[in-house]
Amino acid sequence: MEKLLFTEEEFIENYDHEIDLAVEVYGRMSGNGFQNNALCAFDFDFSSDKKEKLQPLGKLLNDDYGFNLSKIRKEGKFWVLEGTSPEQPYNEERLLYWALDLYSKGYQFDCRLTGYGGVIDPHQLDF
Repeated sequence: MEKLLFTEEEFIENYDHEIDLAVEVYGRMSGNGFQNNALCAFDFDFSSDKKEKLQPLGKLLNDDYGFNLSKIRKEGKFWVLEGTSPEQPYNEERLLYWALDLYSKGYQFDCRLTGYGGVIDPHQLDF
């Protein structure tokens, strides 16, 4: 059996931390002028020990979620997939569910969600 990069134990142990991170990201965005239900596109990235694990994850994110993805690239000993979500209206709860969904999808393909964030201009919010 192949050794997993992202074990079930790690997934469970880090789940609450992912919740805290989503709340923290939303708090930073709100502190910078983001308002509930404003449209925002999020950049994100996943990493894995094998390119072949990121390929089906990327296909799912592109086909089912409409995410724009970059080419998978090697970074040190890991492979990285970066992308951008379509603009969607966010509030704290919606961001939390979005982040947990990506976290779970990454785990499903033995890939780690290693970061995400949205860049906003508080003077040009669209709703």
